[in-house]
Amino acid sequence: MTNIKLEAGGDYDEIEVIKGDYSSQKITNLRLASALFSNSTFANTDLSDSTVYQTKFTDCDLTGTLLVGTKLTDVTFTNCKFELGSFMLAKLRDVSFEKCTFKEVDFRQTSLQDVSFNNCLIEGINFTNALTRGKLDIKSSQLIGIEGVTKLKGLLISNDQLFSLAHYMASELGFTVSED
Repeated sequence: MTNIKLEAGGDYDEIEVIKGDYSSQKITNLRLASALFSNSTFANTDLSDSTVYQTKFTDCDLTGTLLVGTKLTDVTFTNCKFELGSFMLAKLRDVSFEKCTFKEVDFRQTSLQDVSFNNCLIEGINFTNALTRGKLDIKSSQLIGIEGVTKLKGLLISNDQLFSLAHYMASELGFTVSED
């Protein structure tokens, strides 16, 4: 199917959407199971308080998307764009982001269990007060800005990332770094 209308409070199993346009809609309390979305846009869409599991998003635009309080389990995002969106208070379990871009995305107070960011570009993610269980793997991603890193238990990073994260960690811990 190419485009299926999604409605707030709707329950959708085993759907496949190609080039769906859900821009600027309020589709809260949605339930998605075993769904596939490709080349679809969710720009400026409110998907808060939804439940999504065993679902794949490929080549999707999630700019400005609100996933506040949403539960995502066994979900994969591949080559997706996230800008100025929010996962605040969301619960992510077994979620994989593959080759995605993140610019100024809010993960504050999010529960993260076995989440990976593989080969992603991360330009501003706020993990302040996020709760991690299991691993949070960002070792293959490019990091340009990250907040809340000092509280991320189980964070898996590369040797090179350790040095780039040092500035953010020092700032969060109140350290002053002197050139002297």
